[in-house]
Amino acid sequence: MRAAIRPFTIALAAAIALAPAAPQAAPPPAVALPPQQLFTDPAYVVGSSRAKVTITEFASVACPHCARFDAMVFPELKAKYVDTGKVRFELREMLVGSPDMVQVAAAGFMLARCAGKAHYFPVVEATYRAQPEIFSSNDPKSIFVRIARDNGLDEKQMDACITDKANVDALNARMKYATDVAKIDSTPTFIINGTKLDEHGHEPDLALFDAALKPLLAKGRR
Repeated sequence: MRAAIRPFTIALAAAIALAPAAPQAAPPPAVALPPQQLFTDPAYVVGSSRAKVTITEFASVACPHCARFDAMVFPELKAKYVDTGKVRFELREMLVGSPDMVQVAAAGFMLARCAGKAHYFPVVEATYRAQPEIFSSNDPKSIFVRIARDNGLDEKQMDACITDKANVDALNARMKYATDVAKIDSTPTFIINGTKLDEHGHEPDLALFDAALKPLLAKGRR
């Protein structure tokens, strides 16, 4: 899943991909989102700000490898290192893959942002779990509507969210950082204290993180 995607076209594609199949006589009116704060931080962060190690994951909610990491590795990694205060974990957004994957990921990330910080990660994880359903469905929008409702947004609010120019522009800015500054071209990519994790050609497991983290966590010990 290695592809560099131009940010401007990907974000707009989300609104097209999730548009209703039947044409509408007029565009829907703008719908106010709930009063919770739109999540605008550059990354979703868990763990202590005093942790000596930071793991940054660049991920796409349409990436099956990212979904596997979230389901199979992240819970153990979080319990062992993040919940114990040793590691700070950041999730940053990245869109790669086929046009369909890019559209789904753009919609998923914008929906997560509009759901607010408390619902951001639940939307991300719900989208991961729904990947097989989304990509086999003739009506992927209905699946996103379900995820939105489970996280406090109705269909009109979801439509307003993923077609809002400010949200599109913000996603584009995050993609520009990922591609132009961080030089990310595939997902998931892990950066540990500024150094890219060498996955040795395999999907990362807990043992790989154990090996990478051990010397970093040992620094400064007597």
